[in-house]
Amino acid sequence: MGALLGPVLATEPVGNFQDWPPWRGVVVATATQVLRYTGGTLLIPQTVLSEEYWAELSAGFAEQDVPVRHVLLHCAPDTLTHRIRTDTAPESAAAGPGACATASRTARPCRGCAAAPRWSTPRT
Repeated sequence: MGALLGPVLATEPVGNFQDWPPWRGVVVATATQVLRYTGGTLLIPQTVLSEEYWAELSAGFAEQDVPVRHVLLHCAPDTLTHRIRTDTAPESAAAGPGACATASRTARPCRGCAAAPRWSTPRT
């Protein structure tokens, strides 16, 4: 979604496409429409490090009665740094050289809160 919005919102510079408020609404609307059209289960691999943005996305999915199962994939800081440095996707590569340290610092609290009930999914 970020790549689609980029050209439209080029006059609104942000550090990350998730910072555009329309991005969060477009994600919910698109996922809802695709799920209703296809049925079944929709898997959306997306890293959302901002709890505020995650809360907005979760609320949007709840309003649309779209079930959400949050999965946290943890990796070592060195692995995260390597992945960021070797990422060639345009929206990721534009993050710049400080992205590795920023992502690692930002992800630490998220990993710590993963055990909280609101982030957990009961096992069946």
